[in-house]
Amino acid sequence: LLGKKIARVMRGAKLVTVGNAYLADYARRVGAARIEIIPTVIDLEKYSPAFVTHRSSAPFTIGWIGSPSTAKYLKAIAPALAEVCAGGKGVVRLIGSGQIHLPGVPVEVFPWNETTEINELKQFDVGIMPLPDEPWERGKCGFKLIQYMACGLPVVASPVGVNSKIVEQDVNGYLAETTAEWIQS
Repeated sequence: LLGKKIARVMRGAKLVTVGNAYLADYARRVGAARIEIIPTVIDLEKYSPAFVTHRSSAPFTIGWIGSPSTAKYLKAIAPALAEVCAGGKGVVRLIGSGQIHLPGVPVEVFPWNETTEINELKQFDVGIMPLPDEPWERGKCGFKLIQYMACGLPVVASPVGVNSKIVEQDVNGYLAETTAEWIQS
């Protein structure tokens, strides 16, 4: 019933603002008269790099922030996460995921909380953003990657949509598609 609602709204709007070129192309295809791309940004007054000294006794912490509806993306990389975390070498810390089972992966789940999220992000050793290469996911604007980077964290992401613009391979992060690439990264 509402499947064409966004297209109708875009077509009737005087201005459509979008977060990336993929969404701009969609707006153009459905007949939007004027389109402006405004990339996703964060308030740098709230973020600062997390300069952490080596924690020899703590396991490597792979972090992810999101919602229960996007936590499903973690399942595709569960084999890589299990391999990296094997033998107590690592743990996956999830913020906002709700309960999720990832076979063989030690998981710590935290509820999302606006007042604590930035400090929780700074507890990660690396931030991840796995995505399937599908239309809805191509429209994502990379907010979690930007958050991780603002905290000074290395990132690993699927090369989907704007992720490929935000992450420059081997410069400011890593792009991974296969299980082997996720493990390596």
